[in-house]
Amino acid sequence: MKERDKAIFRLLNIQGLGPVRINEIIQAFDPLEKIFQISEKEIKTKIVLPDKIISNIKNSYIVQEKLEKQYEIIEKYKIHYVTIFDEFYPIYLKEIYSPPPALFYRGDVSILSNKKIIGVVGTRRADHYGLDVTTSICSELAGIGNTVIVSGLAEGIDTAAHKAALNSGGLTAAVVGTSLDICYPARNKNLMEEIIKKGVIISEFLPGTKIEPSNFPKRNRIISGLSKGILVTQAGIKSGALITAGYAIEQNRDVFAVPGAVNQSRSEGTNRLLKNSAVLVTNAQDIMEQFPDWYCNLPKLQKKKIFLNGDELQVVRLLESGPLRLAELSKLLDNKLSNSIFSILLDLELKKVITNHPGTGYGLSVTDYTIESMEK
Repeated sequence: MKERDKAIFRLLNIQGLGPVRINEIIQAFDPLEKIFQISEKEIKTKIVLPDKIISNIKNSYIVQEKLEKQYEIIEKYKIHYVTIFDEFYPIYLKEIYSPPPALFYRGDVSILSNKKIIGVVGTRRADHYGLDVTTSICSELAGIGNTVIVSGLAEGIDTAAHKAALNSGGLTAAVVGTSLDICYPARNKNLMEEIIKKGVIISEFLPGTKIEPSNFPKRNRIISGLSKGILVTQAGIKSGALITAGYAIEQNRDVFAVPGAVNQSRSEGTNRLLKNSAVLVTNAQDIMEQFPDWYCNLPKLQKKKIFLNGDELQVVRLLESGPLRLAELSKLLDNKLSNSIFSILLDLELKKVITNHPGTGYGLSVTDYTIESMEK
């Protein structure tokens, strides 16, 4: 390990030092390890720091035992690291206000040297609509557009985004809010291992760090910082996904949002983003059009046409405002259609125009199609 890297590890273990101050120290001292070799008085001539932190720096030899345990964990779990000095430090991440001085990773961090990176975030409690739209968009971006999909390995939208990228043969990166010797949530262990084989798992937290709820919002700035744009596919008004979108705006990233039903709490956040000038997205093509240099050589995605009869069209139009239960649909239809509703719904499901959403009723499927009347 280089002396410079040892110095970064040591700084990361010092109480009171976060990414912003460590990066200021990196700018002030060359070589970096010099800060541990000079007096407190000399440190003060180079940088403005509270006396308590300067004292902690001078007494940082006491973290040696902790460092040795961290090196053991790195070896045991085959964890690698990249510092802000290194060639493979992610290109977009260096641009943000508080880039992590070091990133710990398992997998291939070089995939983040690719400029085609889109972050995808949303609620952990996604419904079928949210999962379907995430899968559809991420499959096309990763599989056809060769875009790296970045998300947070959480349940719901994050999991759908990672799986869609992997299943389409594309690349994905997961930014986690824990150290890399822990898998959280535990049920995503298999997904984590698959991402390590075909992509990369990233954390700014030192090996051996205990799980802290406050660490999860911190990782959101990294998800947006790694990405050229952030897609929010489904999020409530207090969702962590909106924190990520906020970071994206601060970092001058593009923000994309998928519209949702106005009566669904899961869509309050995305609909608010759209009110505040996020780019409205219904398919991967909407994102591709925002980055013409990335996708200039790709063929334009063609929407398939689905022909419906008048009865089917009437049901579809009712569902355009959001999912409806069977009883609600029956009340809105005339007696003739109400009596044949089961047959109509079955035909629409077979044509993959609608999906039965347990708990919320029938809703439109997320597929790239245009609906036309067969009675024209």
